[in-house]
Amino acid sequence: MKHYLWFGIFFVVMVGLVIAKPALAVGRDIVPVYAGQGSDDPGFTAVGWGGGKVEFSDKQNFGGGKYSMKVTSGGPYEGARIDFATPTDLGVLSSNPNRFLVLRIIAPVADQPAPKTPDTSTPTDTTNQNVSLPSEFPPARLASLDTDAQARVFTVQNDQPAATPPDTTVPTSAVPRIHIVFLFDNGMKADMMRDVPAPATDPNWVHVSIPLAAIPIPQGTTDALKLKSMWVAGDAPSVFYLGGVDLLTDDTPITCSAGDDQSVSPGDQVSFEANADGGVANLTYQWDYDTKDQFVDQDEGRTVNHTYKKAGTYKVTLTVDDVDGIKKAAVSTVTVKVESQ
Repeated sequence: MKHYLWFGIFFVVMVGLVIAKPALAVGRDIVPVYAGQGSDDPGFTAVGWGGGKVEFSDKQNFGGGKYSMKVTSGGPYEGARIDFATPTDLGVLSSNPNRFLVLRIIAPVADQPAPKTPDTSTPTDTTNQNVSLPSEFPPARLASLDTDAQARVFTVQNDQPAATPPDTTVPTSAVPRIHIVFLFDNGMKADMMRDVPAPATDPNWVHVSIPLAAIPIPQGTTDALKLKSMWVAGDAPSVFYLGGVDLLTDDTPITCSAGDDQSVSPGDQVSFEANADGGVANLTYQWDYDTKDQFVDQDEGRTVNHTYKKAGTYKVTLTVDDVDGIKKAAVSTVTVKVESQ
């Protein structure tokens, strides 16, 4: 009986570990570039870049890492600079299209800076004598106009529309894009902007994958390159955590499903959700609704909606590709029958 009890405990613990492990560690020939070490690790140094700031946090960690780098960015040139004691050998960047540099990122909405509130106060003195004149009407020109014309020149504050309250909503993708600068051991530098995938839930880890072949280095470069330093920042004021950076090979093909066939009535809104896998590649989703006579025939996004106005049978096509065009796109179709009741 005790053996069964111990086996049951072992099974539950192992299942818990599998469930708790982030499902982003795909690929082979993995070389950790940064694996969640703290500031005391001699393998690298991390400092603020521009007006940005970097701290080490044990509140957010990826996989087996103990820490993550909390990056407070003021814009695309204000973030964190990471210098490696031993440069990472990337080889010839164009030699293997399936070799990726993968950044593990989490950006909790709760950590994002509040939007700045503009000054919407209205001056109490609204007399014409205290209102600024348009630049095209200097005092000499104004004096030459008759009284009615002068009155039309002035802008009375009380006649202006009320200021629109600022939009304080936070976008679902808290850090839409990041700016990455690569510095190699031979002095060559490259930089690029990359979209950050929106997490399925907030907060959750996502990966920003960069095929080595897509790093913008001078055409015709055949030298093997070693990554000496990497600088990262958000494209706007933001906060994100860098939990890991891996160099890996991923030749997972893209697969996708557009879902089940559907039957609806004219005027009903139909929802489509793509189920796709492409390894570490960041994917794009294109839908064709097969309605050439309607204004909106195509759409983008993992989840989309469409309304069919006319009865008929429509073949909806989903095409999933990776943002760099490295992998072969996958296609799936679903049939929508629109029948009048």
